[in-house]
Amino acid sequence: MIPVFKPSHDHREIIAVAETLRSGWTGLGPRVTEFERQFASYVGVKYAVATNSGTAALHLAYRLANTGPGDEVIVPSLTFVSTALAASYLGAVAIFADSCADTLLMDYDHARTLITPRTKAVCLVLYGGQTVPSIPQFYCDRNIPVIFDCAHACGSKQDLSIAPLHCWSFHAVKNLACGDGGMVTMHSEDLYERARRLRWCGIDTSTYDRGVSPTGTYKWEYDVKEVGYKSHMNDITASIGLEQLKKLPDMQEKRSKIAERYISHNLPVQIQPILNSSLHLLSIRCDHRNDLADHLRGKGINTGVHYKPIHLYDCWGKQRPFLPIVEREWQRLLTLPLYPDLELEKVDYICDSIKEFYGRLP
Repeated sequence: MIPVFKPSHDHREIIAVAETLRSGWTGLGPRVTEFERQFASYVGVKYAVATNSGTAALHLAYRLANTGPGDEVIVPSLTFVSTALAASYLGAVAIFADSCADTLLMDYDHARTLITPRTKAVCLVLYGGQTVPSIPQFYCDRNIPVIFDCAHACGSKQDLSIAPLHCWSFHAVKNLACGDGGMVTMHSEDLYERARRLRWCGIDTSTYDRGVSPTGTYKWEYDVKEVGYKSHMNDITASIGLEQLKKLPDMQEKRSKIAERYISHNLPVQIQPILNSSLHLLSIRCDHRNDLADHLRGKGINTGVHYKPIHLYDCWGKQRPFLPIVEREWQRLLTLPLYPDLELEKVDYICDSIKEFYGRLP
């Protein structure tokens, strides 16, 4: 079967992990610090704090925005459920916004109508890795921080200076794949220092930092400034991330060539916008979606759907808003295979199989 996603790992990641294991330090240590430094430089921000998942990164960002019980966080419904769950972990309420019909990014006009005195933050998901040129002034006028959910956006050209906090995912099938892991990036030193504490139980210095003191002795004294979480990355994950970061430009170039190959086939479906995108998803909008997915599966081609609108899940209760765009468009969405090591000949086969399906329709 041709998978929808597949990480691009080779001997370099294997060697990096082996070296970390031989070093005798596999927890929160020097490789995490180096990965944070290099990743911040790559995406063009001052600071980065590594976590054990993208979900943990979102949880941390909402906490940094001082979100708590009874507060509201506006999120798009067309996203992975973590975008909303991370707010719920803090006792906040996720308020679901509709999407724009063309890009499937959050509909700013609809989101604006959802703002109340309890609104603590807005989370903007860069769906599929698309970029956004600006943030509406009305958020700034109301002092509502906009948090970028960049889970799909590693490798995009997003200007991060327009938002204070940005959350990344290094899940097993993301563009930069570490098996799991995440990152919060920011411009503020105060947010950075607080994030470093919060992701390590609120402790003001890490075990590694205390273990490599100038005196050569282990320092057991530390302070806990506020209640934090056990959500830090470890050096094994970071060692994979450092190798993936080196390979990311080349992997992005391969994604671009694969996307161009799909487009060259002039498929009888609508391909989602990919300009300035990280190309994490090759999504199409099509008629007869479920039948097409079954046809492709019979041809040895896996597909996916990103996403069923998350406001429809039972965990939010029975009082569900009506979001006409996402409730209509998700039923036409299908994600086709796209990963760096996908051979162009297989892209041709996938496209020919799609044409075959539509060619048989009455």
